[in-house]
Amino acid sequence: MLNVRLILFDLDNTLLHLHEYWEESMKEAFRQMAETSTMEINQLYKIFKEQDELYCKLYDEGVISLWEFRRDRFIKTMEHFDKIVTNEDAIQFHELFTSLTTQYIKPSLKVDQTLALLSEKYLLGIVTNGTPEFQKNKIKQMGLSRHFRDEHLFISEEVGFSKPAKEIYQMAMDAFNVTPNEVVFVGDSLKNDVIAPMSLGMLAIWVNNHGESLPADVTPYAIITGVEQLKPIFAMKSPYL
Repeated sequence: MLNVRLILFDLDNTLLHLHEYWEESMKEAFRQMAETSTMEINQLYKIFKEQDELYCKLYDEGVISLWEFRRDRFIKTMEHFDKIVTNEDAIQFHELFTSLTTQYIKPSLKVDQTLALLSEKYLLGIVTNGTPEFQKNKIKQMGLSRHFRDEHLFISEEVGFSKPAKEIYQMAMDAFNVTPNEVVFVGDSLKNDVIAPMSLGMLAIWVNNHGESLPADVTPYAIITGVEQLKPIFAMKSPYL
């Protein structure tokens, strides 16, 4: 990594893990939403999570849009319980959920200290799929805004391209005036954060926090389970660092 100048991070399940806020925020949204407030919350959450995983896969494959993902997971969940809701209801539910996350997203000392250390030697940016308000709010709630200037946040719904489209990575490189061989991408998605960046000539560090198997034809620079493990990687003394 002798020539590396820039480290690009994914956000969800890389800097911020969903399990830290997602379930409690979602259940509270169910309690407050008129259409779901009288339903059995744990059963409702179970079905919703199944639908979320299904539609998340379709979104990752580019079959549906982010808006369709958020709409359909709620509508299909309600259909499971023989309840009919509208697109507007689905939007209202998602907005309620996002507003409630502020109660559950907390700063991570490990992440903050790691980024502070890395920022002494490297440029830092975030490339993430999602909506600007929601993603920026997560960063603010974690107390990480000091590490990432607003112009160094590349959020799909704001820039017009979603990972793994090459354009969103190129936008980040152009903003920092770097070439692919000067970039390391850190993230949990093999497709978006490892394979796509490597295809452009970047190095990639895979955050494998789900115990997934690595395909035989994919070789990231390193595999970690949390970003705090980046510190020894970038501090190592070898011909490549």
